[in-house]
Amino acid sequence: MPRPPRETWASNPAFLTIRNGLEQSQILNDELRALHPVHAELADECRWAIDQTFWSSTLAFMTDSRAYLEWFHNADSRYAHEYYRRVLQLIANGDSRRWVLKDPGHMFGMQSLFEVFPDACIVQTHREPVESMRSFANLNWVARKPLFTD
Repeated sequence: MPRPPRETWASNPAFLTIRNGLEQSQILNDELRALHPVHAELADECRWAIDQTFWSSTLAFMTDSRAYLEWFHNADSRYAHEYYRRVLQLIANGDSRRWVLKDPGHMFGMQSLFEVFPDACIVQTHREPVESMRSFANLNWVARKPLFTD
């Protein structure tokens, strides 16, 4: 849906549903929320929209399906980025400011990303590789832990 004006969020039923859902999920998984807090009022990773296309780094990392992982790495992601562009246009509701998108999953479809968003600019940050991999592995373990049973 188009993003409603910020001053209406406190009374907007859709916004309140999202905020309440995030608060409930935080109760259910405090460990994950401590590593990666999510709040309805703040920006978060942009992957939630592109995940809807099934071309998803989230699915690739959250499952043990080698077949999906192979498909994901070899699939043409252009359709996913085109869908993603339409979602961003809908959300923007005519706001022409530049988007700042942050999700490492974009690196798996760079060619189509630049085809669909020809004015995209990539900003690469650097973290200590050992600490970065430790953080990534810990986040993935905490996110996947509920999938495993004793």
